[in-house]
Amino acid sequence: MWLKQVPLYSHFGGGSICFLQFICAFIVVFGSHGTFGTPTVSPVAATTENVSPTCGQACEYEDLYRRAHCDQRRLAFVPISTGCAGVTLFEIQENNITSITTEQLSGYTLVRTLDISRNQISSFRPGTFINNRQMTNIIASYNKLQILLRCTFNGTERSMQRIYLDNNSIQFIENETFFGLDKLQVLYLQNNRLHEVPGGLFAGLIALNHVNLSNNQLHDIPPPFQLGFCYLEKLDLRNNQLYQCASIVPFFYNITNGFHFSGNPLICDCDFLTIQKWFYETNHPQNSQIGCKLDNETYFDVKDNLTIPCEETGTDTSPQDPIVTTFQSLTKVTSSANTWNKEVTTRSPQSKGTHISISPKYDDENEKQIEISVDDMKVSRYGYRVPWISYYTGALLTIYIVFHFVKWATKFCGKQTYKKIKLSKRSSHLNTTSPV
Repeated sequence: MWLKQVPLYSHFGGGSICFLQFICAFIVVFGSHGTFGTPTVSPVAATTENVSPTCGQACEYEDLYRRAHCDQRRLAFVPISTGCAGVTLFEIQENNITSITTEQLSGYTLVRTLDISRNQISSFRPGTFINNRQMTNIIASYNKLQILLRCTFNGTERSMQRIYLDNNSIQFIENETFFGLDKLQVLYLQNNRLHEVPGGLFAGLIALNHVNLSNNQLHDIPPPFQLGFCYLEKLDLRNNQLYQCASIVPFFYNITNGFHFSGNPLICDCDFLTIQKWFYETNHPQNSQIGCKLDNETYFDVKDNLTIPCEETGTDTSPQDPIVTTFQSLTKVTSSANTWNKEVTTRSPQSKGTHISISPKYDDENEKQIEISVDDMKVSRYGYRVPWISYYTGALLTIYIVFHFVKWATKFCGKQTYKKIKLSKRSSHLNTTSPV
C-alpha cells in the first residue's frame, strides 16, 4: 500500500503497480551486493574487509568474569574494543589474524591474559604491548612467528609472568628481547627453528624458573652463567643438535632441579668421560637419558662402561671450555675491557658444587691479573692495564678525605681542650675567692 503515496500512482494501472513493486524488491535485495545471488554478509564475515568490527558485535562478552570470547570467528583483525573495554581475559585464538599492532590493542588496557594462539601472526613489532601494562600472560602458540626483536614486550615489565611462544617458526631471537621482565616465571620456546641462543638473553630475569627450548635446532648453547641463568626449577633442552656440549652439562645440572637433555646424542670423547665421572661422584640419578655415539653408530649411556684413550692437555682455549666462557661473562662485570689474553693453567674434572672465586692481583707493571677458580678448575687471565688517571683520582680522593678528617678532629679536640681550660680556670677562681 505504500505505493499509493507516490504521485505517479494515478497514471498506472494495476499491472504496472505490480511491476514497480517487483523492481523495488529486486533493488532492495540484490542491489547492495553488486552480484546476483550473493548471500547476505554477517558482521563476522565482514571482518575480511579492511574495517575491523567491534568486540561487542563479533564476540561474546561475559561481564561477570570480564571475559571476551572471540575465538573461531573467522576474524582477520583484532576487533575494536567497543563493548569489551573492561575485558581482562581476551580470547581471540583460532582465527585468521595475520598481525597485531599497538593501535589495535590500545583499547584493551586492562587485559591480563591474551590468547592469540592458532592464528597466522608472523611477527611482533617492538612496543606492540606498550599500552597493556597489566598483561600477565600471553599465549602466542601455533602461529607463524619467525623472529623476535628487542623491546617487543616493552610496557609489561612490571606484570608479565608467562610467555608461550611454542610451535612457531622462530629462527632468531634478538638479545634483550625479554629485557626488564623481572617478574617473568615461565618461557616456552619449544618446537621452533632456533639455531642458537644469544648470550645474556635471560640476564636480569630473576624470577624465571621454567624454560623450555626442546625440539629446536640448537647446535651450540652458552653455559648458564653467560646466558644469565641464576637458578631454574626446570630447563628442557631435549631433541636438539647439541652434540659437542658435553663440558657444560654439569653446569646446567647444578643450577636446576629438573634438567632434560635426552635426544642430544653427544660425541663419545674425553669430555663425555668427564661427564661420566662427574655423574658417579655426585650420585646423580641413573635415568638421566644422557648418552653419546661412538663413530655415529654405537650408542653409550652415561652409566655404560666406555673406554677411550685420552691425553692430558695443558692448554685448552676452546670456546666450549666452560671456564673460558664463564670468565668472559664475569669480566663484563669486573672490567670494561674487551680483549683478554687467555691461558688455562690447570684444568681438572669438576666434581663439586659450583663455586666461583675471583682473586685480583697486580704485577710490577701495574697490570691486573684475575684468577678465577670454579671448584678444582683454575684459570689465570691477564687483562687491561690500569690507567694512570685512576691512581691520581684515588690519591686525590684519599688526600681530600684525610684533610677533612684532620680538620674535623682538630676542631673537635680544640673545643674539648678549650672547655677543659675554661672549667679549670673557673674552679681555681672559686678556690681563691672562697672564705677561709
